[in-house]
Amino acid sequence: MENKWDQVDSYIFLKNLIKCNLQTEENLGIDNDTYLKLPKVIMQEDKSELIDLSYIDLSSLNFGKVWMGHYLAHANLSYSNFFRTHFHHAIAINANFTGSFFERVQFIPFFAPNSNFENCYFKDCLAFGNGGNPRNSGAYNNFNYCNFKNTKMIGCDFSKSSFQNSSFENAEIKDSRFEGAIFLNANLKNALFNNCSFSSLEYNGVNDFVTNVDFSCSDGVKFINCDFKGVKIDNILI
Repeated sequence: MENKWDQVDSYIFLKNLIKCNLQTEENLGIDNDTYLKLPKVIMQEDKSELIDLSYIDLSSLNFGKVWMGHYLAHANLSYSNFFRTHFHHAIAINANFTGSFFERVQFIPFFAPNSNFENCYFKDCLAFGNGGNPRNSGAYNNFNYCNFKNTKMIGCDFSKSSFQNSSFENAEIKDSRFEGAIFLNANLKNALFNNCSFSSLEYNGVNDFVTNVDFSCSDGVKFINCDFKGVKIDNILI
């Protein structure tokens, strides 16, 4: 399906439209008449209609405050800069964000299992939710099976996000919130959480190693000056 962006007129038009409007406000310059002509995907769960950007190559670009809540499955968004970009309701399964920079970006909600965020930098981003995600009832945001290796995060809110089976190996995370986040079966090898907060922490192996505010687990993950108020460890409420 990758070649549709070079061979199908509607996709060629859409890609050119997006690249010309990355710095516009909200809607990528798409008016109603134009929207009706664009290729779309109908989501089976809630019948929502998303512009089809699957397999598109938007790597090494600068995005402003534009709406990117589209169907981004298998899209290449690597080594791009996102400033105040909105990924509300985006479906980004198996997307490639490797090496990208995110500042004040909103992912509310965001469905991106199996995506690659290796070597990314997140600053002051919001990935919490207040209305739930119809495509993932267990969490507001689905980052399951994602790769966050060597990623840096500072000042972010990932409350109620799910990171099951994801890798945070060698990640550095500071001043961020993970209230209600799920890390079951995640790889946190040598990750560092500094001044982060958790109201619940579902992470394999943590039960035997929580002794005080600062601690390390057997896999080298370190929690420094973190707030675990409300976390249940072996049925004991901290």
